[in-house]
Amino acid sequence: MNQLTHFLRHLFGRSTPPTAAPLPAEFATRLMHLLQDDPSAFHCEDVHALLDLFVEAKLRGEDVAHLMPIVEHHLKMCGYCEEEMETLLAMAQLENSD
Repeated sequence: MNQLTHFLRHLFGRSTPPTAAPLPAEFATRLMHLLQDDPSAFHCEDVHALLDLFVEAKLRGEDVAHLMPIVEHHLKMCGYCEEEMETLLAMAQLENSD
């Protein structure tokens, strides 16, 4: 999925630096809980860094609202990020259906 994500971000002009590594799920979960007190501190760049983990958790049927509440909150408020997440989700579902 990581290569697909980089391809899509490059295609849409939103590529991330090749040295950027995804955050471990445990770190992301702890970060989400720390930021619950101030959701406005979480910006689009922060969400983009976690979208891969969010989409993968969603595909596994996990409760993403519980695992990543700040990302979930941001996606409800930001159409740009929600659209990117939906695109990643659709592409991952197509990839998994093969």
